[in-house]
Amino acid sequence: MEHDFQGVGLECRRRGEDVFDTGLLADWLARSGYGEFVANFDPLIPRPNAWRAYRESIPVSLKSVVDLFLMNESVEANAIPASLQALIPALMDIGLIVALAENRIATPGLVILPVWGNWLICERPGPNPAFYFGEDSVALLARMLPRSGGDCLDLCTGPGLHAVHCARFARSVAAVEIDATAARLARINARLNRVADRLDVFHGDLYQPVEGRRFHTIVANPPLLPYPDALPAPRVGYAGPDGFRVIGRILEGLPHALRDGGVAQIIGMTLSDGRTPVIAGRLDSIAKESDMAIRFSALSHKRLTSGDGYFDLVAASMIRASGKGESLVRDALRKMLASQKCNHLCTFFLHVVLGNGQFDLVDVSQPDRPGFWYI
Repeated sequence: MEHDFQGVGLECRRRGEDVFDTGLLADWLARSGYGEFVANFDPLIPRPNAWRAYRESIPVSLKSVVDLFLMNESVEANAIPASLQALIPALMDIGLIVALAENRIATPGLVILPVWGNWLICERPGPNPAFYFGEDSVALLARMLPRSGGDCLDLCTGPGLHAVHCARFARSVAAVEIDATAARLARINARLNRVADRLDVFHGDLYQPVEGRRFHTIVANPPLLPYPDALPAPRVGYAGPDGFRVIGRILEGLPHALRDGGVAQIIGMTLSDGRTPVIAGRLDSIAKESDMAIRFSALSHKRLTSGDGYFDLVAASMIRASGKGESLVRDALRKMLASQKCNHLCTFFLHVVLGNGQFDLVDVSQPDRPGFWYI
C-alpha cells in the first residue's frame, strides 16, 4: 500500500514532538527481535523482496510489526502487540503512523531499519525516493571517522543517518538538508536514537544555515549520479552531467568551514575513460587555488556503453527518476557520455584537509569486480 509522507503529519502537534520520547520505539524494536531480523540482510542492498521471502520464518507475534515497519503494509491495530499499542497514539501524534478505515494503521510510506547500531526511519527502498537510503549511504558510513569530542557538519543529510552516527562520537553535530520534510524526518531520527541533545538539523542549502561556523569533521553524501541536462531533474537532487554540480559547491565552501586539522569526507560518482576521472583536472585546480589537500580514491570504473549491463542499469534508474521513455533517456545518456568523452561510471571517495594544495589520485578499482563501493 502506498502512502505519502509529504502529505501526512507535517502540521503535527509540536507538544507531541516535545513530550514523547521517540526512543521508546527504538527500545521496543530492539527488545522484540525486529532489529535482528532486519540485520540478517545485506545493509548495502536493501531488498524488499528478500524481506518478504523470509517473513514466514519470524514469530507470529512479530509479523504484524514487520508488515507495518518494514513491508510498509497496513495492519489491523489490534494485531500489534499490546506493549507496542501503548505507543501508537504518540506515534500518530508525530506523524509516523496514520489511521486508516476499519481499524487499520500504516506508516506514511516509511520503513524503520537498523543500520550499524543506529535506527533509521526512511522511505521504503524504491525508485526516486525523497528520504534516501541506499548503497552509497552505507558506503560513506563505513568510511566516516568523526572526531571524538569535536564538532561535525553533515551536508545533504537526508533522513539523518550520517548525522546520527556522528553524534555517537562528536560533541555537537549540525545537519543541513534542503528538503523541509526530509529535515523534519532527520529530527525525528535524532530523537529515535536519543542524540537530539547534540544534533541540530537545519533546513537550508549547504553551508547557508551554519555560515561562519567551523567544524572538525564535515561529511556529505550529496546527489551524485551523473545526469543529463536534457532530462527533468530527479526528485532527490541533480548532480549534473559529470556528477560534480553539488560536490563542487561543497568543496568551494570547505576552506571557510573546516577547522585547522579538520577533515572532510565526501562520497560521489563521476564519469571516466576507465582510468582518469573527468573531474580530475578540476579537482587539481581547486586544491591549488584553495590550498587544500584532496585525495581522490577511485573505487570502481563501470563501463557505460550500449549493450553493457551497467549502461542498462543507469538508464533504468534515469527512466524512473525522470519519468521519460526508454528511447529518449538512453539517447540522452549516450549524448552525455559523448559530450564528456567518457565511457565509464566512476565511484569515488574524497578525503580533504586544509593543507598544501596537493591533489592525489589513488585508483583502487579492479576490472570486472562486482559492486560500486568496495574492492
